[in-house]
Amino acid sequence: EADGRCEVVGEAADGAEGIRLAGELCPDAVVLDLRMPGMDGVSALPLIHDIAPGAVVIALSALPVGPTTDRAIDLGATYVRKPDLRRVVNLVASLAPAGPEPPKPKGRRRTDPTAA
Repeated sequence: EADGRCEVVGEAADGAEGIRLAGELCPDAVVLDLRMPGMDGVSALPLIHDIAPGAVVIALSALPVGPTTDRAIDLGATYVRKPDLRRVVNLVASLAPAGPEPPKPKGRRRTDPTAA
């Protein structure tokens, strides 16, 4: 947010709150931690896609690549490993639409080749 390319419009403590905020705020991008209390990011991901189909979802986690991260990618998220928050900002700025755009089709697999 400090460099002016992105604006944080909401923050959620868990997946259920993230789903609610995605519906209310209609963001261009959602940065979603895969491990949260209550409803985790993998469970919230398809519901966020349903309620905000045009939003790019970036799955952020300290988890190494494995079943959880693979599931998030299969659900249409771009995976970035913590703690590289600058990479997250760069991805949001490059992947999120500059203005209103029709919803992206589900099932596109995107990965950050530098996240390992």
